[in-house]
Amino acid sequence: MAAAAGRRPPRQGDRRRGRPPSGRSAGDAGADLPHHRAAAVVLLLPRADHRRLRRRQRPGLRPLPGPAAVSAAEVAAQVLLWAGVAAQLACCVGVWWMRDVFDRLHYTAASATVGPALIGTSVVVTGGAGSVSSTVEVVTAAAVLLLLSPVVTHAVGRAARRMLHDREAGS
Repeated sequence: MAAAAGRRPPRQGDRRRGRPPSGRSAGDAGADLPHHRAAAVVLLLPRADHRRLRRRQRPGLRPLPGPAAVSAAEVAAQVLLWAGVAAQLACCVGVWWMRDVFDRLHYTAASATVGPALIGTSVVVTGGAGSVSSTVEVVTAAAVLLLLSPVVTHAVGRAARRMLHDREAGS
C-alpha cells in the first residue's frame, strides 16, 4: 500500500477527442497494445535423462561414424593457401624490419613471387571458381607475376643503386 501511494494515478484518456489513452491515434500501429511489462516467462528445464529421451524419439537418425570426409585435394589446397598467406606475412615483416633499401627490395621480390604462386596453385588445385575460364585467368595472372616481378625488381634495384652512387659522387 505504501508503494502504491507514491505512484501517479493512471491516465483516464487524452483530452483530445478520438485518441486512445496511449496518446496515439487509433490508426497507428500498436495503438491499442498495452503499455506495461509482459509477464515473466517460466522456463522449464529438461530432466537429467533428456539425452536418452531424444535418442528414443528418433531411433533412425544416428550420426555417421568417423570424421567428415575430406579429399586429399582439399587438404593440399588448404596447405598451399596457408603457406602462401604465411609467406606474404613473412615478407611484410621483412620489409618492415629491414633498414637498407636493397634488403627491403629482397623481401618485396619474394612477396611478389612466392606468395602469389602458392595461392594461385591452391586455387588451381580446388578447381578455380568452378569453371575452366576462371582457372585459366588464375594461371595467367600467376604467370604474369612470376615473369614480370623479377624484371621490375631488377629495374628498381638498378635505379636505387644509381641514386645511391649519384648521391655519393655529388657529395
